[in-house]
Amino acid sequence: MHAYAAARGAGDAVRFLGHVDEETKHEAYERAWLLLLPSLKEGWGLVIGEAGMHSTPAIAYRSAGGTRESIDDGVSGVLVDDKVGFTAALMALLGDERRRRETRQGGTVDEPTPTRGTVPSPPSRRSSAPRPAAGGSGCCRSAGSGP
Repeated sequence: MHAYAAARGAGDAVRFLGHVDEETKHEAYERAWLLLLPSLKEGWGLVIGEAGMHSTPAIAYRSAGGTRESIDDGVSGVLVDDKVGFTAALMALLGDERRRRETRQGGTVDEPTPTRGTVPSPPSRRSSAPRPAAGGSGCCRSAGSGP
């Protein structure tokens, strides 16, 4: 991935965080404009729910599995059918700040009361600063979007 980004002139625009602790992961979701989940098969799509905790909309394949249950298509993210649709959804949301803001608001849900044995999500530290796209694992973000 590092070589792929560098070969396309994006080496300075993308940071690969690798494995991170919970706090850093939630900070990455908080700063991200979008969650991109390019998996063709996804059993549950936990990252969609994690991103949704921070009102970060997702783009994912409709046929991947758990994505249909996790994304309200057009409201909290976008479900696509193929690579062309994935790229088109990404470009459309990156190029339309108003639509990104709408999908962030659509992705906000009341969190259920934690049950015994669960850990509540960290409080939102939503910033009005621009948010870059994050990779499916919350591992990537644009340089200059935070520490």
